[in-house]
Amino acid sequence: MKNIVLNKFFYILAWIYTLFISLFGFDEKFFSWGFLIHQVPVFVLMIINIIYLKNSKLAGFLYLVVFFVFTLFFQTYKDLNVFLLISLPLLLLGLVFLKKKS
Repeated sequence: MKNIVLNKFFYILAWIYTLFISLFGFDEKFFSWGFLIHQVPVFVLMIINIIYLKNSKLAGFLYLVVFFVFTLFFQTYKDLNVFLLISLPLLLLGLVFLKKKS
């Protein structure tokens, strides 16, 4: 019972993080090309969240890949606060999803 509650908790956290990342797109005009480009990482996270329902290990691995991509592409390693807000949740979710027993 405890594992089921924790799994659902982290799944909900994954969706909350996805919604948080989607907020960064709103600095562009709504439904413009800039807005859609800013939402590409959100679409990737949404796909990974859906994959989690079928295969948690694959979703965990994909979260770790996205962690490395976000860290290097967005250069979050340069500022600790940005790293903690953007990259660290991906690392934690990836490790938790990999550890989950399918």
